Amino acid sequence: MVKYKVISLSNAIELVKVLPPTVKLWWGIELAPGVYIIMAKPKMGKSIFGENFVIALLNKYQTEFLGMPILTLYLVVILSFEEMMILRTLRNIKQLEALDPTLKKEILDKFFVFDDESAQFVPDNNGRIALLRMLMELQPQVIIIDSLGRLGVGQIEDSRYSQELMLFVREIAKELNCPVIVLHHTVKTKKGDNVELATMAGSRLIGQEADGVLTIIEGKEPGVKIIKPVAWRYHGDYETEIHFRITENCLVEHVRTVTNDGNTVVLKSDSNFDKLKAFIDVKGEVFIHELLKEFVNTNVMSRSNLFTLLRKKPIVKVGSGKYSLGFNEDGPIEIGVPSSSNI
Repeated sequence: MVKYKVISLSNAIELVKVLPPTVKLWWGIELAPGVYIIMAKPKMGKSIFGENFVIALLNKYQTEFLGMPILTLYLVVILSFEEMMILRTLRNIKQLEALDPTLKKEILDKFFVFDDESAQFVPDNNGRIALLRMLMELQPQVIIIDSLGRLGVGQIEDSRYSQELMLFVREIAKELNCPVIVLHHTVKTKKGDNVELATMAGSRLIGQEADGVLTIIEGKEPGVKIIKPVAWRYHGDYETEIHFRITENCLVEHVRTVTNDGNTVVLKSDSNFDKLKAFIDVKGEVFIHELLKEFVNTNVMSRSNLFTLLRKKPIVKVGSGKYSLGFNEDGPIEIGVPSSSNI
């Protein structure tokens, strides 16, 4: 039964005041019920981007993703309607094998995917009920849907059908009390064309119902892709671009961030930093000679790079030539068991 109820703004403010403040999941995406779209041309790497996003969310050693701060969560699900389980999982194996073994343990049991018996689309209202029921049982903190068109059977250009899909996604976000990130296609575009809401495949209502829309496009350099915002509802940054590559292991590698004031910030991938943090975490406390043996003598990184990384949080110097991890209020934020009070 559908219910409607209104309260005064003063009552709404009082209700919200007692809740913990919302926090950014990543970039302009809040850790709160909301719907976000990542759109790109087919085979642009949307699925790989989504998988890397999940790996970053579940890895407590990783405090940023593509140069932007990211939270640490404990359970995320990708609803991969577009891919069969075998080939998709082989790609996931390749991604995880490129990580430090300690990092894999952090991720494997917290990263949920469809099994090989799951339907590859949502056929009707019964399918939506079944999907929502499954998600309610799982209680993920973030949901990624690949892709929007598989949530029903119809013409995405039809405004009524498009709105029906988006309202279902919003229902998922509300019922699960979490952000839902939806991968979606653009219409055919030429390299260098501007990408805007009108470029998105389907009705304009798709963009209107979203709390944020990002797009992935080809960069000017060979192999470099760019993710940038097209629309935000609760965030003001429309100009920043993140340039990245997809490696042979199907991992994303940060190339640079072009800021909204026109400056370019070049940052290398943090994969070495993740390895360093994982090694220190396993040891508890570690001496510099151990780090030199593990990383410099094996050509994983240079001596200068090692000492640069040792100055970054959450690594702390606890004695002469001795290092440990200091997770505090300035370090990674790890979100625990979900409850209605989390948001």
